[in-house]
Amino acid sequence: MGYDDREPTAAEMDRMKELTAQAMEDGAVGLSSGLAYAPGPYAKLEELIELGKVVGQYNGIYTSHIRNQTEGIGAAVDEVIAVGEQAGITAHVSHMQPGAPMIGSTKDLLDTIDRMRAQGVDVSCDAIPYTIGSTTLKSLLPPWALDGGDAELLKRLGDAPMREKIKQDTMTHGAESGGSRKRNLVKEGRWDLIWLGSAEVNAGLVGKSFVEIATARGQDPHDAVLDILLEDEARPWMLAEDVSEEDFRNIARHPVGGVISDGFSLVPEGVLAEGKHHPRSYGAFPHFLQHFVREQGVLSWEQAIYKLTGYAASRFHLKERGLLCEGFWADVLIFDPQRIAATADFDNPYSYPVGVDCVLLNGEVVARDGEVEGKLVGQVIRG
Repeated sequence: MGYDDREPTAAEMDRMKELTAQAMEDGAVGLSSGLAYAPGPYAKLEELIELGKVVGQYNGIYTSHIRNQTEGIGAAVDEVIAVGEQAGITAHVSHMQPGAPMIGSTKDLLDTIDRMRAQGVDVSCDAIPYTIGSTTLKSLLPPWALDGGDAELLKRLGDAPMREKIKQDTMTHGAESGGSRKRNLVKEGRWDLIWLGSAEVNAGLVGKSFVEIATARGQDPHDAVLDILLEDEARPWMLAEDVSEEDFRNIARHPVGGVISDGFSLVPEGVLAEGKHHPRSYGAFPHFLQHFVREQGVLSWEQAIYKLTGYAASRFHLKERGLLCEGFWADVLIFDPQRIAATADFDNPYSYPVGVDCVLLNGEVVARDGEVEGKLVGQVIRG
């Protein structure tokens, strides 16, 4: 269906189900939806349930970046639960961290999850250990502006009346008309909390806030966003601060709350080191262990390590991994709890952590004292 904002035909729905089944046959562990990011928002609940039923036949999991993380976050979480319940499938809410004005609402959301689990619906959630997140710059736009894909978006950005309509949608509705929860920051004029994360034509502005960018370009911050998207052909990423540590702690403490990086596989040189992406790709779990476990005592070491290992493996049905057990694959990370720390930050995001003594993969030492051994002993893990 591409980026068309419409209902699927019967033939398209059948084809999606065939592709989902084929992916599961090929070894996928489940189906993930991104309902805040075009074309994800164009999918209705019924479509997700039908695909979920296919995944459920293979004992897979349905995970979702939910449709809304602000005023409508309760309904968005309910939608994931509905897929799990009506498709008879394990369901999981990805980074269930609300933005304003719903900061603090994780207590109610977790109560909902507890209530549904008591009724037999297998649902869980996770969170990222940072208050600053990262996503595509174009997710600051309403989803309808992306109908038809990037080529159509760029045409709209070049049309003055359409640009004004895009801006007015955000200033009127914020994130409630779709897209990233960070649209509420735009509505509130908090340009100081939004930074450019990557760009090519505008590489010299990477790392600056949109207050700084607007000043440098001599224009309104909202227009700067639209022009940078136009100039860089809709490819830039952004960073923005819009969630709370307390909501992260609520999820991390919960029995079915996971801890994730939400990052990429990157290396500190070449094309994968371009831009200033989020430090989570290098530091999420060391940061979690340092800040929330050693410094704040949110969880015990045993609880925290289980969140990152055994719980994650069991939730995604990865057999014989995630625990130190006889007969399991020996994936082992040895670290010093008094030294473990992230060195990656927003100024230098591509920096490895400290305090990691040794990494074993399938029983082989692959890294020691910060140096990679060069052994390729991994394998693709299939469902």
